[in-house]
Amino acid sequence: MVGRLHERGLRGIRICPQMSNSGVHWIAWITSSKHVLPKHGATLHPTAMMQAMQSAPNSALAACYTSAQGAKYFGWEDSSADSSEQLADKFADRFLEICAEAKQSDMGYVEWYRSMLDDTQPEGLPSICAGSPETNPLVKGKLVVLGHSTTESIQLPPLPFQQG
Repeated sequence: MVGRLHERGLRGIRICPQMSNSGVHWIAWITSSKHVLPKHGATLHPTAMMQAMQSAPNSALAACYTSAQGAKYFGWEDSSADSSEQLADKFADRFLEICAEAKQSDMGYVEWYRSMLDDTQPEGLPSICAGSPETNPLVKGKLVVLGHSTTESIQLPPLPFQQG
């Protein structure tokens, strides 16, 4: 879905992947590069996380998918059989603020994202830590790859461009 959004010109869309506090479920925050920590290309800014948990989807600064949701992506009841293209359609319709902010060029990240998908095959999931973010420190300069993959870690994405 993220790759499809990039193809549509929303090249400022990023994933901020981590494990849940329990260490049981994988979480992917989807946001614009504006809400990624400026010194870490894959960590959601805490302010955006708090705002997202308190906002309606069309005004949220970040969207949260967790593996606990299974095929009910973002808690949607109408997504279990959707293709990546259909998920991208729904995301663009339901997360207006994120998509509006993501209309920018971040080709370094787009290239990193494509490479990450290749590097984590067949079923790896990137994460800022191997367990709970509260109990496991970040791996300097790397994302841990969880699950069945040909690699154990990958480089961090490029730092976000901060407009100011």
